Amino acid sequence: MSLNPNDDRKKFATVVAPYLADAHAFARWLTHNRADAEDVVQEACIRAFRALPRFSGPNARAWLLTIVRNTAFTLLRKKRPRLWSALTN
Repeated sequence: MSLNPNDDRKKFATVVAPYLADAHAFARWLTHNRADAEDVVQEACIRAFRALPRFSGPNARAWLLTIVRNTAFTLLRKKRPRLWSALTN
C-alpha cells in the first residue's frame, strides 16, 4: 500500500470512479434490486480501493466489473440462498 493516502484517492478517482455508473448498472442487473445493487457497489468500491496497489492492468472497467460480479455473487449467496442455488443449478 502506498504511504500517501492522497495518492490512493487520486488513483481511485482515475481508475474506479469513471466506471461507477457501469458498476451500478451491472450490480442492478445481477441483483434485480436497487438497494442490493447499492450495497454491492459500496462493498466493491471498498474491495477495489484495497486492491488498488495491485492493479496495473490496462482495463480498469473490466477489473472493477469483475469485483462487482464477485461481490454480487457473495451477497446473493448470503441473502438469497434459494435464488443462488436456482441460478447455479
